[in-house]
Amino acid sequence: MDADQKQRIAANKAAALAKLAAKKKRKSDQAATQPKKPRTADDCDTCGALADAAFRTAFSIQTCNACRRRDPSLDLLNATDAARTYLLPQATLKCLPTLERENPRQPTWTPMRLFLRRHLVEHANRRWGDEAGLEAERRRRAAAKVKRDDAKAKVKR
Repeated sequence: MDADQKQRIAANKAAALAKLAAKKKRKSDQAATQPKKPRTADDCDTCGALADAAFRTAFSIQTCNACRRRDPSLDLLNATDAARTYLLPQATLKCLPTLERENPRQPTWTPMRLFLRRHLVEHANRRWGDEAGLEAERRRRAAAKVKRDDAKAKVKR
């Protein structure tokens, strides 16, 4: 490659970069001059995208699917996992808002009740004090289970 070719390559590269910069500037100017779309009642509180209607109806929270996937407090748990993880009785779960979905195992069975993790954490903290209290209750229940199992084993001998 001779010097003339190198100069033409460098000139073409500089022209392409200048063209790209002008295009970016034009786009940003257009975005600044265009009026923003007015927010509606159906918009996500975080990003302004269209909110999930089922989520809004069940939990009264304006959030889109993308924001819901990013926020772990907006995860959904079924009734069994909710009761096991947060040690909440069925009576407490009955008073929490739920999102009902078709049962994935058999559509004719009772629909799944899905709970919002944020609500479960709130009620678990109210019941057990904090995360440490919940963990202490888990340990207490595990120790009681071991004690029960030992007692059953002694009776069988």
